[in-house]
Amino acid sequence: MSVLAYFSGGILPYVTALIFVAGLAWKIDYWASAPKHLHWELFPYPHTVGAQLAEMVKEVATLHSLYLYKRKIWGPSLLMHWGIYLVILWFLLVLAGFAHASYAGVAGATMAATGAVLLGAYRLMDASVRNISSFPEYFNLAVILAISACGLATGFFAQGVLLREYVSSLVIFSPRVPTAPGILVNLILIQFFCIYLPFSRLTHFVAKYFTYHKVKWGEIK
Repeated sequence: MSVLAYFSGGILPYVTALIFVAGLAWKIDYWASAPKHLHWELFPYPHTVGAQLAEMVKEVATLHSLYLYKRKIWGPSLLMHWGIYLVILWFLLVLAGFAHASYAGVAGATMAATGAVLLGAYRLMDASVRNISSFPEYFNLAVILAISACGLATGFFAQGVLLREYVSSLVIFSPRVPTAPGILVNLILIQFFCIYLPFSRLTHFVAKYFTYHKVKWGEIK
C-alpha cells in the first residue's frame, strides 16, 4: 500500500472528522452570537416550536421559498438537493447493511449531477445572474458534480459491503484502507468536501435559520 493511499484512507478521515465538526460548530456559534437583527414579525408566522419545525422541514424538503420567488431555478435546485439527500440516505443504508442501498446512491448521484449542471448552465446563460455570480458559486457546483460523476463512473455506490467494513475499521481505530483506486479517489473527494463545507457558502442551511427564520418569526407562544 502506498503512503498516499494510507494517508488518504487511514489518517485523513480522522483529520476530516475533526475539522468538519469543529468548523460546523464554529459556524453555528458565529451566527448564533452575532448581534440580533430587528424582528420583522411578518404575518402569518408559526407561533409554536412544532409549527416552526414543520415550516423548516417543508423548506428543506421542497425549497418552498425558492418556488415562490425564484421558480426558474426551483426545479434544478430541488433535483440537486434531493440528490444529495439520497446520497446521505445511501450512506446510512450502507451502514445498516441494506443489500440494495446502491439504488439510492446511483439515483442520488445522478440527480445531484444533473441539478448541478443545470444550475451552472443557468448561471452562465442568464446575464442578470451571471453578473452577480462569483467563483465560489461555480466552484461549489463543480465539487458536487465531480463527486457525483466520479462515484457513478467508478461504481463507488455498489461497494456497500467494502465501505461498511472500512467505516467499521475506522470506528475502532484500526483502519483497513481499500486499495481499489476508484474507491480511494472518491474517498479523497468526499473528505475534501467535508473539510471545505463548514467554511463555504454551502453552510447556508445554518445561516438561513439565524438570518431569516430567527429574524422573520416572532416570539414563541
